[in-house]
Amino acid sequence: MLKKELMDTVRSVKTWITAAVLLLLPMADLVRKVLYQYDPYWQYPDMYPEGLRPTDILHPSFAGFLAGGIPTHAFQQLWFWIVPIWCLLLYGDSCVREYHCKYDSLLDTRISKRKVFWTKNLAGFLIGFAVTLASVLVNYLLCVMIFPGTSFSGFEQLVGSKNATAFFDFSMTHPILIYCVYMLSFSIISGLTCCMSVSLCMLLRSYKLAYCVAFVIWFPQVSMSSRGTIIEAIQPYSLADISFLIHGITVFLISVVVTVILGYIRKVKYETL
Repeated sequence: MLKKELMDTVRSVKTWITAAVLLLLPMADLVRKVLYQYDPYWQYPDMYPEGLRPTDILHPSFAGFLAGGIPTHAFQQLWFWIVPIWCLLLYGDSCVREYHCKYDSLLDTRISKRKVFWTKNLAGFLIGFAVTLASVLVNYLLCVMIFPGTSFSGFEQLVGSKNATAFFDFSMTHPILIYCVYMLSFSIISGLTCCMSVSLCMLLRSYKLAYCVAFVIWFPQVSMSSRGTIIEAIQPYSLADISFLIHGITVFLISVVVTVILGYIRKVKYETL
């Protein structure tokens, strides 16, 4: 059944369009950073008689999509702030379509509801994880080729200062390792958000409700907590203490677990009664 779910998703035009948008957002951010970095040199080469030095060029890990926008965060916000919406478009809301088409009722006569529930959640995780990892990995590999520098836009000067945390110092000392860890972290977060989206659709059985509730669950986690948001687990090189990272991840995992449990009760327990 898992293979069928994945193949059906691969054949979906909506999934391909959504995946293309999620691939283009980091590419657009990369183009913006290239212009920001190199346009003055291209326009006024006489001002750089010796060319650009490594200290004048961004470090590839700081130029990467996850590290934030220079000079704008617009492309990151388009992805980070509505992750569940992208997950619903990628795969999650297919459960609503199957419910309205009565396909899930037919499926339940051939396969146990429990297997259907967990297989769809696994498929959602794999799709969200794979699309996200492919997008940010391609972006980072291009950054490695385009930005052969060492600059962190002045953040490197904060290492060891009283305003810097131990986690920040470690991040700046091992930037490539930290960026790779955050790529994996963001991919796992996207995969788990897809699981949450699938369970939410099985629970609510409505496109409007699923999209609205998914946004309501997610948005406070990226914008409204003074103790740390899930962004701390997505965007590296933050000056915030590691406790903010732990708080953001904890709140996120609780929301995923609660949503999955509610979806399981509705799909497996309630419909079996």
